[in-house]
Amino acid sequence: MALLFARATLPINLVARFQPLRIFYVVYALMILAIGATLGDLVLRRSVSRWVAMFLLLGTTMFYVQRQTFPNSAHLEFPWNAQTNDWQQAFLWIKANTPRDAVFAMDAEYVTEPGEDAQNFRAIAERSALPDYSKDGGVASIAPTLTPQWEMGETVQKDLNPATDEHRITTLHSAEVGWVVLSRSAATMFECDYMNKTVKVCRLPWNYQTRRTAAY
Repeated sequence: MALLFARATLPINLVARFQPLRIFYVVYALMILAIGATLGDLVLRRSVSRWVAMFLLLGTTMFYVQRQTFPNSAHLEFPWNAQTNDWQQAFLWIKANTPRDAVFAMDAEYVTEPGEDAQNFRAIAERSALPDYSKDGGVASIAPTLTPQWEMGETVQKDLNPATDEHRITTLHSAEVGWVVLSRSAATMFECDYMNKTVKVCRLPWNYQTRRTAAY
């Protein structure tokens, strides 16, 4: 179904509205149990070496795929360890140093940026952000009434990193945002409160007067 009907290149993605990975969750779980039971009964049986080989094969494959999919994130996290992903570090800084009602803009396709590793801004920073192309586009495909809001957010944030400050001001001023998250290489004269080797967090000009010396 994904190969035939759920490709990003399709102009209309009707299959996404059915959420096949969710509505058939119980069916998939039962299928996995049935296949595992059949494999154990007919192939693995009581052979310890076969069971060990199977788990090594599955575990190695899953580990390799995970490392290739998210190469710039920790795969075993503890509360006392510092985060190693630059995007996640920026989102955590935002959580600790910006007002709770702050609204952010980012490049519409920021989740595809190298090293971003699908870190979720709203979940980590606990701040509002304009709709993005990827995650929020999926929501709009399920609930078409949200399409106007999604199109607005995607439009004003399109190519935000290579854009000029004049273009950013023109497109974002009516969107009621006060902050923008840009890649480190993006050229800007905005006042940036935070920066690491990959990303920077900047105030939009109409937000300069809200600077505070104390922690938010």
